Amino acid sequence: MGDYARLAGEAKSKQDAAILAAERQRILELDSPAFFQTVEAHIRKELSLANAELSKRGLTSIGYFDSPPTPGRVTLVSGTKSLCTVSLKIRDAFPKGCQIVIEVELIFPRVPKVEFVLEQDSSGITGRRWRAGQSTAAEIAQTVVSGIVRGHFE
Repeated sequence: MGDYARLAGEAKSKQDAAILAAERQRILELDSPAFFQTVEAHIRKELSLANAELSKRGLTSIGYFDSPPTPGRVTLVSGTKSLCTVSLKIRDAFPKGCQIVIEVELIFPRVPKVEFVLEQDSSGITGRRWRAGQSTAAEIAQTVVSGIVRGHFE
């Protein structure tokens, strides 16, 4: 005779895990645009601080290219030159469900992309850059803007 109680318990555990994974993915997909908007707001704040220092030294300021606005993507410019794109992407990352990735690419000068991989945990969205250390929206914005001013990411 089979141990149907044990088998039923295992089946229930698998079902519950699948439901939980689907719910986490749904929450992540809903939260990720909001988190990206927070990053974008912090980028605007960092840009205002950086532009104040750039203007003191007679350098061209950095601004947004908003036309047409694209959800989940920001392009930063200096004069008529595109400098940087910041994009939101959602990646499958099984067995955890999915991850959001904030990808930063300096266009001029051309340097390797930087990715901030963010995962959902019980306290909300947390970030990891290069798989080490936590990155908040403010820290991501500081990295983006200082990388643009410096011309490379550290």
